[in-house]
Amino acid sequence: MTPMLCHLDLAAVDGGAGLVIGVSTHGQRRIVTYGTAKCDSLFEIGSITKTFTGLLLAQMAVRGEVDLRDPVRDFLPPRTVASPKGFEATLLDLATHHSGLPPMPDNTGPANQRESFTNYHASDLYDFIQRHGLEKPSNATFLYSNLGFAVLGAALANRAGTSYPALLQRNITEPLRMNDTVIALSPEQRSRFLQGYGADARPTPAWDLDAFASAGGIRSTAVDMLTYLKAQLHPETAPFRAALIESQKFRDYVAGNMRIALAWVYDPGTGVYAHDGATGGFTSYTCFDPHRDFAAVVLLNAHPVKFPMLTVLGEHVRQRLSGEPALSLTPISVAPAGPIRSFFAYWIAMIAAGVFMFCCVLGLQGVAAQLLPRRWFLRASAFLQLVVFCVLLIGYFLQRSPASVLINDAHKPWLAWVPSYWFVGLYQQVSGSLHPALSPFAMRAWMGLFASGLITAAAYAASYRTVSNIVEQPDIAPAFRSGRLPRFGGLFQTAIVHFSIRSLLRSRRHRIIFAFYVGAGLAFAILFLNAPPELTGPTEGGSWDPLSIPLLASTIAVMGVSVIGARKVFSLPLDLRANWIFRTMPFRAGRQCVAARRRALIAISVAPVWAISAGLLLWLWPWRLAAAHLAVLLFFGIILAEFSVDGVQRIPFTCSYLPGKSKIYLTFWLWISLLLFGTIEAALNERDALTSGAGTTAMLLGLGLAAAICILRNNRFAHPSRAELRHEEMPADQVLTLDLS
Repeated sequence: MTPMLCHLDLAAVDGGAGLVIGVSTHGQRRIVTYGTAKCDSLFEIGSITKTFTGLLLAQMAVRGEVDLRDPVRDFLPPRTVASPKGFEATLLDLATHHSGLPPMPDNTGPANQRESFTNYHASDLYDFIQRHGLEKPSNATFLYSNLGFAVLGAALANRAGTSYPALLQRNITEPLRMNDTVIALSPEQRSRFLQGYGADARPTPAWDLDAFASAGGIRSTAVDMLTYLKAQLHPETAPFRAALIESQKFRDYVAGNMRIALAWVYDPGTGVYAHDGATGGFTSYTCFDPHRDFAAVVLLNAHPVKFPMLTVLGEHVRQRLSGEPALSLTPISVAPAGPIRSFFAYWIAMIAAGVFMFCCVLGLQGVAAQLLPRRWFLRASAFLQLVVFCVLLIGYFLQRSPASVLINDAHKPWLAWVPSYWFVGLYQQVSGSLHPALSPFAMRAWMGLFASGLITAAAYAASYRTVSNIVEQPDIAPAFRSGRLPRFGGLFQTAIVHFSIRSLLRSRRHRIIFAFYVGAGLAFAILFLNAPPELTGPTEGGSWDPLSIPLLASTIAVMGVSVIGARKVFSLPLDLRANWIFRTMPFRAGRQCVAARRRALIAISVAPVWAISAGLLLWLWPWRLAAAHLAVLLFFGIILAEFSVDGVQRIPFTCSYLPGKSKIYLTFWLWISLLLFGTIEAALNERDALTSGAGTTAMLLGLGLAAAICILRNNRFAHPSRAELRHEEMPADQVLTLDLS
């Protein structure tokens, strides 16, 4: 623990940080204190308060005062909220974070985080409920909500005819003799209440909560918390045995196989109930395992940002109590490698990673070539290349640091099997600075390298069995009658669109470039869907809920990047030596050529993205909202396509390419910034417009008018007298004057 105390010293500028660890195993208690903390020191326990509120709900349900399936509306003051048209949030929905309510209300004012909680009162809460309503989405999933537990606490207090602090004291703290577990501190308790320290390691005022008291307002000691956890471990010893058992029953899912009871989160992999909490100056963690009869609580008077090891510490305590190999709290000193050895180790690891990726792709293609008939393999090969390239690109943008993988390994063991992390361990091993925690990664790197090489060699050796098929069978599989492409207008337009689609599907170089753009678009979409609210702005509900900023932004980003990628591959020639075919044909620049390019671009980029978005949104959202956003997405794609066909007229894949025109080395970060912040701003504006019928109508009319203007403008400038069909990209003539006069 001594090295961890160094982190504790950094949590407070004046050295006032304190840490308490309390454990109970088979009825034996032990409390360890560090820093300024004592056994009877009081801490803000933050969101662990929610487990007390869940227990109050269970008590009232056992006594028949409420039913878990009762609508929340029935326990609020009359005329606070009208009956919703759809599903209605219940008390159980609030206690399991499945009510659809956002994490925080939107009427907290432009205050800092502390004032958003401490200056929020019952009148503000009822005002929000009156405006927002209590309708639950039909597909409500887990969404952690402080607001939901504030509503639950108010509902239970109204039903009991008292205040939440009085209800807590009467039903839990007095029967369990937890005299130091309170909402409001007495003068004597205030003398034992530790000073909290914020994210800047400076003293921060206490959080005296009103409306949010049932979500995070309790103050307690390690002694009282162990008493509370003893009741959870042995309900038969408590005055309200049935309520404790009821509060521990699984009600729903959090994510994966993680379950949730009444506020308690249960991990089937460890068999542990757990909850943590944090306020502006305190951090807490607690857990218990009824089967192995142990419980633990960790309390700290510092912000989690200044003491990020608390999560590791809590997991360490749990592992020690359960008899599992525990995370080390003592940093292991590993001598750094010298610069020369690090240089060679880096390139050895990079070459090994490259060989691994090459062998994996080659082995995948080789296995597919052996298992599939050659004609089917030629079709599947292009698809496999696109999938592999997109997966690699998405993984590059979204992978986390190896440290986060080590911490989350118990809950997400699949992360440790991502090959990117293996070669970090390989580099550390070759450089001689291998940390013991990275040793399994290095072993997996060598095993993966050997296995991929073996599979590739086997596939290559087996290819001699089917090598004769390359000569005996045609490279292009015959088209199926049912797979014919549809018409796209007249004969000329249809021919150009068919030529564009087939050229993209048959050209490996163009497929890879287009896959790069599609993979980048998907990576940005996943980034938006997992982005914190600080990036995407405030949103009600989860990332997949109606009018969520992340989902709006992700569909817009994928549409934009897809159109840009298609425009890019259109400008690259398929085979310049075959251009004479197009030069000798009587093709003329004009509106037919513009229409053909427009339809090819829409067919390859706009239509697939729009169709996938339509299937997703119509499944997730109400059809009116989905239809409105799909109309916006369609107009946006058309406008981008019109800007892409603007300028010199070319037939896709037939014009020579002049490299260096885009100056991507200068504009890369500009485009990335525009994609990130421009997309989010567009999603915010669209969300605001979609909240009202007038705003939706105005937005659709504006975008439709803009799309029509772009089409008419391109048609006007496509007149043969103004346009030229170009097959060669030539640099502009530079006219220099000598100015000799």
